[in-house]
Amino acid sequence: MAIHLRSDCEIDALERAGRACWAALDRIANACVPGRITRDLDTIAREEILRAGATPLFLGHKGPDGRPPFPGHLCVSINNELVHGIPGERLLRPGDVVSIDLGLTLDGWCADAARTLLIEPVPDHHRELHDRTLQILELAISLMEPGIAWSAIVQVVAQAVGDADMRLVEPYAGHGIGRALHEPPRLPLLNASPRVGSLLSPNEDFILRPGMVLTVEPILVRGNARTITGSDGWTVLAADNAVGCHEERMVAIVRGGYRMLTGAPI
Repeated sequence: MAIHLRSDCEIDALERAGRACWAALDRIANACVPGRITRDLDTIAREEILRAGATPLFLGHKGPDGRPPFPGHLCVSINNELVHGIPGERLLRPGDVVSIDLGLTLDGWCADAARTLLIEPVPDHHRELHDRTLQILELAISLMEPGIAWSAIVQVVAQAVGDADMRLVEPYAGHGIGRALHEPPRLPLLNASPRVGSLLSPNEDFILRPGMVLTVEPILVRGNARTITGSDGWTVLAADNAVGCHEERMVAIVRGGYRMLTGAPI
């Protein structure tokens, strides 16, 4: 399937959606305090999406394998829940590592972003994990420019992960985004491998071109990075109960480099 190349005006529209998404995450982040339940965060997500004149992307989203439609406006994943956590009655507590992931549509354009929050006090090793996740995110984005193969970025990121007790959760990846939440291409980030040559197969690789709008989405754990799906059909958990950190940003490829569509400049 072809990768869409967006015009400058379309990228402007995607940035407006991205900024609305990030503003909602900012307000949700401020509410991530001990004593709140995750359903409270979903309520704030709904309010902020509506305030922006947008519509939710995750609510009612149908997953593969006949699982039920996603019931929340927001994914909230805590500690060993790595991604796709369903908001509910779970209480936020000191020491929790909380991922919030939000998608919306504004004027027909999609936005998707995630960030991890540390509810103080947290152990130093959780802070180190989060710092490394942000470093990986920033490294990958800093390398993005027209003419670069995604495989070349994957190789640099794999070397940067380095530490044997920290691993990327490989089944989950960034993606193209535009009129739909998930568009080609898929943007995996992979761990180092003893194999010679590219970590990506030729059919997975692509060359960055101006007009591509993509999300970069590392999920990092201290552990073996294997996952299981919870009984709700959505929540992805670390099989070894490891704590994970999840960050996601939207980026447009433009002449001479990249343009951030969510989050602070890198």
